[in-house]
Amino acid sequence: MIFRRPTAAPTAKAADALPVRTATELLAPRHAAVREIAQLCAVPQTHFSELYAAAIHAFAQLVQQLPASESHHHCGPGG
Repeated sequence: MIFRRPTAAPTAKAADALPVRTATELLAPRHAAVREIAQLCAVPQTHFSELYAAAIHAFAQLVQQLPASESHHHCGPGG
């Protein structure tokens, strides 16, 4: 079958694969965008840090583990 989904994730990463980064490293160049989100939320900084920033950091960490496609090139975790 030509278009069969893989049954297991690849066991070895390619030498040219991008490194997994922390959420802080991923968001550092986007500091202005996160600050704008904070302003648009219009909540106290403590609430933003505890609720919104925590969710943004969790999402940034999660997206690195998503596959690049469902059943083609780079379809395993971390795509």
